[in-house]
Amino acid sequence: MSAWLSVLEGLALEALLLSLSLVILTRVGGALLPTSADLIDRIGVCGLLAMVGWVGLLQVLGLLGVLWLPVVIGCLGALAAASALFLPRPTSVREGGVHIPASLLAVALPFTALAIVFTFFAPPLLDDSIRYHIVNAAHILDSGSIRTLPFSQPGDWGSATYPGNGSLLLLLVMLPFHNASLSGAPNLLCAGLTVVVMGMLLRELGRDWSAGAIAGLVVVTTWAYFGWQMGSAYDDALSLLGVTAGMTFGLRAGRTGELRWLVLAGLSLGLAMGTKDVYLLPAAAVAVAVIWRCRAMADPLRLAAFVLAVAGLSVAWYVRNWVDAGDPLFPAAVRLGPIVLFAGLSYVASASHAVDQSVIGALLGGQGTPPGQWLSIAVAELGIPLAAVVASLPLALFARGPARGVGWLALGCALTFLVTPFTGSSQSGQIVAAIRYLLPAVAFG
Repeated sequence: MSAWLSVLEGLALEALLLSLSLVILTRVGGALLPTSADLIDRIGVCGLLAMVGWVGLLQVLGLLGVLWLPVVIGCLGALAAASALFLPRPTSVREGGVHIPASLLAVALPFTALAIVFTFFAPPLLDDSIRYHIVNAAHILDSGSIRTLPFSQPGDWGSATYPGNGSLLLLLVMLPFHNASLSGAPNLLCAGLTVVVMGMLLRELGRDWSAGAIAGLVVVTTWAYFGWQMGSAYDDALSLLGVTAGMTFGLRAGRTGELRWLVLAGLSLGLAMGTKDVYLLPAAAVAVAVIWRCRAMADPLRLAAFVLAVAGLSVAWYVRNWVDAGDPLFPAAVRLGPIVLFAGLSYVASASHAVDQSVIGALLGGQGTPPGQWLSIAVAELGIPLAAVVASLPLALFARGPARGVGWLALGCALTFLVTPFTGSSQSGQIVAAIRYLLPAVAFG
């Protein structure tokens, strides 16, 4: 009986969190969006606001050391009351709204059913979800702070120092229930938002949003995404959402010249950078593309707003690592040419060079998985969408307008993948795990 009461209490607390968040989102989203915004815009913008708002609030509370459920509920209640008092009521979706093509429904409905079954009824996996993702979130849940490093298994270098925006998203379901029974649910939310954001991205390129949404469905149903993210506590889904949203709102900022979209682009990229250090380079590539598209270098105030937005959701984790581990990117060494700024665990990493090396390192050093075997793994993990990376080359060379920039961005993200550790490992199992880091290149392609 006590177990059922605990479940009911968790459900009631979860409903309270979501209800307060919905009040805030409808008011803030209504103030941010023009009256002409349609349903796809409202879902995408409010979904991103929910992500960055939740993570931002919990970062602040975690830095203060008061990240406890009553405090979170109190803050959301205060924000909901302020939103209801001072922000206008949201406008309704214009008549005619959004036309949802039958082809999109034919893919979306089976995917949704499969994802729900996979997320809530799949057996638990003894993978990195158990080894450190849930462990890191549990440390924050129990301590109420993000200032200290979580527990790490002996010899498991660096898992406790990984940036923790993904852990904060996990607390959306772990705070009310005080367990990890629904730890796969946040990635289902990220998958749906990624589909919507990719639809918005294609619309920024002058095409119909439904084609972009179908492209998003293709990306999230690759095994590199679906097999690794659904039903798990992995955080690549949140990182991918951050980089695609960063480019989407960056293009909108360039088109409209409005600062609000540039700030939302920066917050999205900060969300990705503060979720997984592997996404530092892809997010930096997107940031460069956004700055170039918005001509932000010519306006110091706009550039500063963008940079502060990126830093706001990411820097805290790397500062914590610097203070607690002596290296912002621990266990990686940080070098500036021949000068070693932070040694990390370079003295240990040298013994496992063949395991943690990149594709470029493997090609230059003559060690690692042969190219043919690597390609077969990539095809198995990504399938036909892998060809999108190659197909982006003629797009980058011959397209016009923002589509050309997105083509170059796909190639840039592919290049960052080539220098990412583990992608050229001598162990095929490492490459299987690392192929998911190619998802940004596939998505933009």
